[in-house]
Amino acid sequence: MITQSQKKYSKKIHLFELPEYYGRIGTGILELLFGIFILIPQTIIIGAIGIIILMIEAIISHVVKLGFKGKNLPLAISAIIALGCSIALLTLIY
Repeated sequence: MITQSQKKYSKKIHLFELPEYYGRIGTGILELLFGIFILIPQTIIIGAIGIIILMIEAIISHVVKLGFKGKNLPLAISAIIALGCSIALLTLIY
């Protein structure tokens, strides 16, 4: 017998198509990798530039497709903050 919570969970699995699912995982891995690069003194520039590129892509996707309503607004704000922090980090280095 399927419970109500199992029905709710099974609907969430099919929320994203398979290529988009792998894209989200790949983006998360890149964010983690560039975040680690920022912590290593020899690779700060690579990490900051990588975060800048990823956050610009995130902001563009919010403007073009995702929008800013509901749960998307905090995600867009965090992308703008991460972009600003990475730009500030690069300006402090140079």
